[in-house]
This record gives sequence, C-alpha cells and structure tokens, in this order.
Amino acid sequence: MALKVGDTVRLRSGGPDMTIQVLGNWEHKGINDGALCVWFEGKTKQQDVFDVATLKPIDEQHLGRL
Repeated sequence: MALKVGDTVRLRSGGPDMTIQVLGNWEHKGINDGALCVWFEGKTKQQDVFDVATLKPIDEQHLGRL
C-alpha cells in the first residue's frame, strides 16, 4: 500500500501516531523517499522527516474514524 498525504502512520519500531503532511525528497537529510510527519506531545506540535520504509500505516478503523 502506497502512503499518501493525510495518512496516519507509526514508525515500524513504535512511537506515536503521526499524520503525513508532505511526501518528497529530502536529500539534505539523506532521505530520498521521505515523509514529513506531524504529531502532538501534549499540546506541543512536533514534526520530523522519516524514510517511508520506516513507516507503517495505521488502520483507520482502529482509530475509530470509519
């Protein structure tokens, strides 16, 4: 399954649920196929770029959104 902007994902190693904001190439970070993801820690917005190979989609039904 190809990831797309707006998908809810998590790192394969665990961590918080995140939303993909941008997909693209971040060569300056050494990531050719990356996703800029956003999430909240309390009320504080966090964001970082991850290689898409390290992400797994979260089932929307699991989140109660369907």
